[in-house]
Amino acid sequence: MVIFARVRYNGSMDTKTCRTCGQTKLLSSFTRHNGNAYKPDCKPCRAERLRHAGGSKATPRTFDRDVERRRKAAYRAKYPEKAAAQVQRQSARVRLNAAQYLWQKAKERAQRKGVPFTITPADVVVPDVCPALGMPMEFGGGNEGRENSPSLDRINPALGYVPGNVQVLSYRANRIKTDATIAELRAVVAFLDRIVS
Repeated sequence: MVIFARVRYNGSMDTKTCRTCGQTKLLSSFTRHNGNAYKPDCKPCRAERLRHAGGSKATPRTFDRDVERRRKAAYRAKYPEKAAAQVQRQSARVRLNAAQYLWQKAKERAQRKGVPFTITPADVVVPDVCPALGMPMEFGGGNEGRENSPSLDRINPALGYVPGNVQVLSYRANRIKTDATIAELRAVVAFLDRIVS
C-alpha cells in the first residue's frame, strides 16, 4: 500500500502535483478528502476555481440579478416547452398556498431593503377580487396574467411589513398606488376627467 501512495504522490509521501498549476507541492498545500486522500488541486488553485465557479463557504457567491435574468432568458429561448411547463408547475404550487407565497416573498424583500418585518402568514389574507379595482385575482403563468395577480401592499410604506399595515391588492392596483399620495391620485383623476370629458 505504501508503494501506491508513493506512486500517487510523485515518489514522496510528503508531496503531490497539483492538476491545475502542475506544481509539485507539500501535502499541507492540499485539502484532505475522505480521510486519507487529498483533493487534486492545491489550496490556492481550488480557492480560485471555487471563486469563479460560484463560491464556497469561505468565498460566498454574490447574486447578480442581471446575470440571473439573462441566464433564465437564454434557457427559456433554448427550451420554450420546458420553460412553459416549469411556469405552469410553479403557478400551480403558488395557487395552493398564495398567502404563504406572498409572505415569503415579502420577507425576502424586507431583508433585502432593511424594512421592518413582523407579520405572519396568517396576516396575509388573499381575497378573490381586488378590493381597489374589482378585478378577479388569479396567479398568472409568466407575464400574461400578471396584472390581476395578488400583490402584498404596505399601506404606509414607511412602517414596513407589520400587522395592520398590509393588504393584498392586484399587482396593477399596487403598481398604480406605488408611492403616490391620495392628493396626487385625486389630481391625476381630476386631470383625466378634464381631458376625457
